[in-house]
Amino acid sequence: ASSSPDTIVQDCTFTNNHAASGGALANGLTAPRFIRCKFINNEAEARGGAVSTGGTMSFSECFFQNNRTTVAISLGGAIYGERSRTTLVNCVFSGNSALGDTPDTPTNGGAIYTYGWIMDIEPWSDMQLTVINCTFTNNSAFAGGAMFNDFGMITVKNSILWNNIPESVVRLSSGFSYPTIANSDIQGGDYLAVSRGYYGTGNFNADPEFVDPINNDFRLGPGSPCID
Repeated sequence: ASSSPDTIVQDCTFTNNHAASGGALANGLTAPRFIRCKFINNEAEARGGAVSTGGTMSFSECFFQNNRTTVAISLGGAIYGERSRTTLVNCVFSGNSALGDTPDTPTNGGAIYTYGWIMDIEPWSDMQLTVINCTFTNNSAFAGGAMFNDFGMITVKNSILWNNIPESVVRLSSGFSYPTIANSDIQGGDYLAVSRGYYGTGNFNADPEFVDPINNDFRLGPGSPCID
């Protein structure tokens, strides 16, 4: 489905959907907002297991679980953004995957893949992903278990990137696309988790101590180092 300008979607569940791109929904040049929505077990063949967007979107208190892309060169197990501006606040991404249909397929962005290149336009200004107070855990891909950034700008603040495979964030090997990650809990620390990128200050490496991750309770336990 596509969204109209200024659409607000609240307390909805998108599950078991399938499409070539954007398993649950595809968004063009519009600016929908999603609040307290769940995207579970959606599938796309190539791009965006749950969501594919080329416009402006925001997600607040949303839950993305077990979404996937399935064919060769599949990108963005949960979200694929191309020349878009996407904001995520207080969201959880768990168990999403971009793994393709063969073990050696180069697939990227287990939870999110962003692409921003347009010839003769500054690429980093064209694709923007802002992530605030979000959790990424158990997501997987060939590269960038949580996020893969290709000619865009990623800003991550006050978030948890834990147990993503093979690492949390990767940017395309080029002169652009530097992610900035600050005040976040990154498994393995900055060097191992952020490949060929720039990261900010205040990051640390410690078990976030989720209450019950096996049963999808990713609240923080009373002793979590992520609690101020």
